[in-house]
Amino acid sequence: MNLGCSTAFEKESLERACERIAAMGFRWIDLICIPGWSHVQPAVLAERFEAEADRVERMLEANGLRAHAFNMAVPHPHLRADAEVNRQRIAQTRALVRLMRRLGVERAGFYPGYYAEGRERAGVVADTAASIREMLEIAGEAGVVIGPEIHRFTPFETPAQARELIVAVPELKVVYDASHFIMQGIALEETAFLMERALHVHFRGSAKDRMQCRPSEGTADFRWMARALLAAGYPYHASIEYIPKFEGDVEAAIRETRGCLEEAFGAMA
Repeated sequence: MNLGCSTAFEKESLERACERIAAMGFRWIDLICIPGWSHVQPAVLAERFEAEADRVERMLEANGLRAHAFNMAVPHPHLRADAEVNRQRIAQTRALVRLMRRLGVERAGFYPGYYAEGRERAGVVADTAASIREMLEIAGEAGVVIGPEIHRFTPFETPAQARELIVAVPELKVVYDASHFIMQGIALEETAFLMERALHVHFRGSAKDRMQCRPSEGTADFRWMARALLAAGYPYHASIEYIPKFEGDVEAAIRETRGCLEEAFGAMA
């Protein structure tokens, strides 16, 4: 398994994120393509593909890095009634998939959408599933694999809610990040079925009510995760992902996480 580092922790500058990741000794990155991060803006990529793709490619080459995954967000999957949102979602998905092909990235996760206040859940699930099926078709035509991350503070944040989406989209692959379950107090054993559908995996230290912390301050059981992933036959890349507003030295947390993972997976060899 090739272990990379997400660019997420350095929100304001992709150039600075790449420099810091390379300095920590990583050669693979998980590229953030989410509005709000000054990395890759999906709307800008859709409008000015060549210029944006050239910029990203030059930055990776300058730092001796390769992208092995994307972490993306496109306009609200559950807003099917808005024709302009649908148009933007499709255009941005096509642009992101095109950039994946250019950079040789085979797998990407995407944010499944914010809470849909005031809507019945059945409608949210049905509309999100319809949008995801469109996105999967675009990815499939390009020969890449994408899927939602089962993510805290979204309509799909628990194992039961993930199952609802899988029932609606049986071929669904997902990004697995244990921190979103650990912070809710959900036993990881309840999430093992998602590892069988994992297209990518994120790792970070976490604890009850804390999405992120240094591993030594949290309860994330990396050895259990390593055993479960290997038992599920997971053969792909993984990324260490910390997000902004980390309390403390984020680079120290990244290095500590890498050490824990090397030990955990080494013990399984």
